[in-house]
Amino acid sequence: WLNHLRQQRGLPSLPTGVANYREHRETILDSLADTVEAHLDLNPILS
Repeated sequence: WLNHLRQQRGLPSLPTGVANYREHRETILDSLADTVEAHLDLNPILS
């Protein structure tokens, strides 16, 4: 989001080290969801 703001101001983007941030974030969230599902009984929460 910071690079988006920089581009709006006419500034060059800064390197992020991640080719596609959205895909990277999605991978991290999927991993977190898998960990939560593995360690919690979600049936009472979801019902």
